[in-house]
Amino acid sequence: MSSSEPLVAVELRDAPIFHVHPSLRCNLSCEHCYSASSPRERDRLGVPELVAAIEDAAEIGFKVLSVSGGEPFLFAGLEALLETARHCGMKTQVVTNGWFLTTKRFLAVAGLIDGIAVSLDGLENRHNLMRGSPLAFRKLETGLAALRDRSIKFGIVHTVTQDNWDELFDVARFCLEVGASSLQIHSLEQSGRADSALRPSDEIAAKVFIISSVLKSWHAGRLNVHVDLQHRSSFALCDGTDPLLAMGILVLEADGTLVPMSYGFARTFALGNLKTAPLAVVWQHFVGSGFPRLLSLRDAVADSLKASNAPIAFNWFEEMNRASHSVPLIDCIHRAAVGAMFRPDGQTKDVGVTL
Repeated sequence: MSSSEPLVAVELRDAPIFHVHPSLRCNLSCEHCYSASSPRERDRLGVPELVAAIEDAAEIGFKVLSVSGGEPFLFAGLEALLETARHCGMKTQVVTNGWFLTTKRFLAVAGLIDGIAVSLDGLENRHNLMRGSPLAFRKLETGLAALRDRSIKFGIVHTVTQDNWDELFDVARFCLEVGASSLQIHSLEQSGRADSALRPSDEIAAKVFIISSVLKSWHAGRLNVHVDLQHRSSFALCDGTDPLLAMGILVLEADGTLVPMSYGFARTFALGNLKTAPLAVVWQHFVGSGFPRLLSLRDAVADSLKASNAPIAFNWFEEMNRASHSVPLIDCIHRAAVGAMFRPDGQTKDVGVTL
């Protein structure tokens, strides 16, 4: 996977999302993977605790279960997670590299998936280079053909870098050729193994925003184009009274940590950890004390984006994630002390601060 913001099918983006990373095990070791997944990783969370968390999430009001990783189709408990979500009335999505879409692993759960998001890093040579495999693009093409032949709806999530942004028109053409219903354009964020040199500059981000608008117009009715960038002139926030709407996405990382909005969010803003307390318990604590802190961060970030030197187009989730690692030290120490009971090891020394 290639982004610290949850990659969400365009059709499912308007509802509160529980984004779950049950494992960091993956068949690839992509050079830009935000979760540093690889074939060497092993499962860290058990199916029973994941099922319980999904049930709690549905009770709280989350409407979509999005499963990422790692590669979800390598997780043996995937069927149980999807069945639980469906039983609780949630929509389901799987974010995949496309490698296993012709296998029994996929066919066993295909009927439980409402949205399939397949990640792409450009055309064949660039995609294979980023994925570290000469077979990656061919496997993806074969998988997409199998989905098309079975009339299974899917979307493409394209990660834009400093080097591949000028391929967007070709990527959109590829999406139409393979029968994708949507194209999500996402700028690479510096997280996990991602090289900062690959992250698009503010100038490139502005160009990507413009190109995305052109693609939306050109392909309206044939391809649903969404860009994970917002223009500062049209940026707006909800009133902040509802934690579900204000946060939008709750992320469960593979070590059991629950964080708001995106993978890698600073641990000082973590809701808790499933290994020490169930989601229902940590959510209550978050609403009472953690959410006001998140709102304060949100308002400060929003104010900074109104400055004259702020980027023209930006990824809101990335801005929030980056700011979460730069909160004042005294606030972090206070949060670490208050939240110690929610950490799996009971330790508070790592407060995740960048000064």
